[in-house]
Amino acid sequence: MIMHRAIRVAAGAGGLALVLACLGPTGAQARTCAIEVEELREIRRLALELAGQNLKIDPGRAAAAQKKYMQALQSGGSISIDPADLKGVLSLKGKPSKAAVRQLLGRVQKIFESCNI
Repeated sequence: MIMHRAIRVAAGAGGLALVLACLGPTGAQARTCAIEVEELREIRRLALELAGQNLKIDPGRAAAAQKKYMQALQSGGSISIDPADLKGVLSLKGKPSKAAVRQLLGRVQKIFESCNI
């Protein structure tokens, strides 16, 4: 059984609602789950901090890949992403702190548990 999930974020009165629509063989089922905006901001901050401390971006390779795909987007049509174009753009420059990874995953897990995902 293949299940497709569409995620839409809608701003509501006093908060943010994460709307999940799960399409399965029995039809569409929609659930909503309220998530605090500050919690999402904190998750984003932690993820960016973790990436910034542990990933190195090769500016030359990143610029070349971006230029290639931007030209393809401007010309229209479909775009095929070649993994070889992205090889070497990102590399690890250290080992992430286990505590930082646990903190980030713990926050995401709380959302999954509270929303029954």
